[in-house]
Amino acid sequence: MEKPAFNPLISVIIPVYNGESYLRQCIESIQGQTYAPLEIILVDDGSTDGSGKLCDEYGNADSRIQVIHQNNQGLSGARNRGLRQCSGEYIAFVDGDDAVSEDYLEFLWTQIHLTGADISCCGFHRFHRLFEIPPWQGKTRSGILSGEEALRLALYQKDIPDYSAWNKLFKRDLFTTIQFPEGHLFEDLGTVIYLMHRSSKVAYSTVPKYYYRQHSESILRSSFSEKKLELLDTAEEILNFIQQKNPNAEKAAINTLISASFTIVLKATGSSSLYEEYRKRAWSHIKHFRWISLGDFRIRWRNRAALLLSFLGETILMRIWNWGHRGHT
Repeated sequence: MEKPAFNPLISVIIPVYNGESYLRQCIESIQGQTYAPLEIILVDDGSTDGSGKLCDEYGNADSRIQVIHQNNQGLSGARNRGLRQCSGEYIAFVDGDDAVSEDYLEFLWTQIHLTGADISCCGFHRFHRLFEIPPWQGKTRSGILSGEEALRLALYQKDIPDYSAWNKLFKRDLFTTIQFPEGHLFEDLGTVIYLMHRSSKVAYSTVPKYYYRQHSESILRSSFSEKKLELLDTAEEILNFIQQKNPNAEKAAINTLISASFTIVLKATGSSSLYEEYRKRAWSHIKHFRWISLGDFRIRWRNRAALLLSFLGETILMRIWNWGHRGHT
């Protein structure tokens, strides 16, 4: 891609919480960017290991780095603090245990420069150790979407663009009335959908420039807990928002609610009354929306298969699901 002649200031916000083992790799991948001008905001979110000291070490050595120390507010609270502090015209979020390619920001900004988009997206590699990442040899897809179409694709969970905050570059103006929901999980789903709704155009490419570290502490890989019931709340809120503000995307929002509902029915196996309440709500959504969803050719095949099995009843659905996942964690 042609390099733009003018480069605006980009702020990279990095929430940090007890990530001492990975933090150097993350910070240095941002420091080594081919893009300038750049500011890096490290938000130490109440770390109890050596992460805070490490942030100060890098901040003292690099004038582009600002360090903020705060009591633990969670990922959303750290990102929101970075948003209040930053000066950039464009914003990128990088999690403190991840890393990026050296041309990550240049790649994302060039897409915006060439298309006039408000949001730029790229693909990502999952990795455990950075040296495991192979050279990119796959086919590349790229394009420009309206904000509404990007929103629909994210809600359908169709690869790129998705609803992750960390493989994107955002125009700062999008955050005028939007922030990350503090004290909740699934903060990306609860924020990026609204940012896409506000955007006029979204540029995307499947080239993996972001490196996402996968480990046992990852929210989506860890065992199901009561806190994760919030997934259903978030999906319900999104459907309500879409029905009011963007009815053309209603079927896509229903898809997200169906996915969340199956997650609750199949994984929320606790015995408390709260679990039971959420399972009943989730099963009610499945029964209410299954004919609409089965008539939607854009839903994922896993959702379609689960919807068909749902006609056999909740008990049989769970037995089949458990049988298919024997031996899996």
